[in-house]
Amino acid sequence: MSFANAFANMNKSKKEIFDNNKSSQQPTPSVKKEKEQKEFKPKANIGWLFYKDYFKDLNYSKLDDSKNEDIINKKVNNIINQKFTMQKSKDLGNTKFELSIIYPGLLIGSGNTHELPDIKGQAILGFHFDYTSGLPEITGSSIKGILRSAFNNEKYIKEILDKDDTLNIKKLESEIFDNNDIFFDAIIIKSGKNNKILEDDFITPHKEATKNPIPLRFIKVLPEVTFEFQFLLQDGIIKKEQKLNLFKQIILDFGLGAKTNVGYGKFQE
Repeated sequence: MSFANAFANMNKSKKEIFDNNKSSQQPTPSVKKEKEQKEFKPKANIGWLFYKDYFKDLNYSKLDDSKNEDIINKKVNNIINQKFTMQKSKDLGNTKFELSIIYPGLLIGSGNTHELPDIKGQAILGFHFDYTSGLPEITGSSIKGILRSAFNNEKYIKEILDKDDTLNIKKLESEIFDNNDIFFDAIIIKSGKNNKILEDDFITPHKEATKNPIPLRFIKVLPEVTFEFQFLLQDGIIKKEQKLNLFKQIILDFGLGAKTNVGYGKFQE
């Protein structure tokens, strides 16, 4: 305390001095704002919720404990109810297009291990999330794989490109997939209804043909969620714009991810 402040306090009661000191210690608005920012909790990383938090708090000594079912159910509901936060996307390539998922949805990374024995209500299939953002993504290798598989049907490729029999499809395939062109991961740029991107679904295998179905839960990307596909393409036997249109048509025709034979993984413009 300065000499001037001490002199000013001489004629004040102890209560007045205490109240003045207390008010001077209150944080300024800027300090309050800084404190609130430090206490702000960002939205959860969905990939972390699915592959880390999912396996916590369970009674592993007795997996059929009814409490485990309640815990897992809450965890799965928390995962599918996470709201979408737009990620900062960059133009990695020189060409791109956007496609939206149609009903019933999209399954990606379903082959990853995720199931626990003897716990009802769990999400039994694996899923693929970007490690950093925690959001579902379609890997560039998966996109490249489904595109290349379409080249097994040379007539189909020629029909899309509107080319005659003089086009060497094997040479075009090698040019695209072995040499010049790069396939980036497809990321979500628009959510589905209620700003959500995931929901649960069920498959129901039967021990008997007409009764006793066993509902098995899994998660999927919602219909109407939009992905952005990016490529770094070069002109060659055909122009990069022709390649882009070819890639888009293949994905529209074949779909991506698991269970495309029963409708999952289909897209529309």
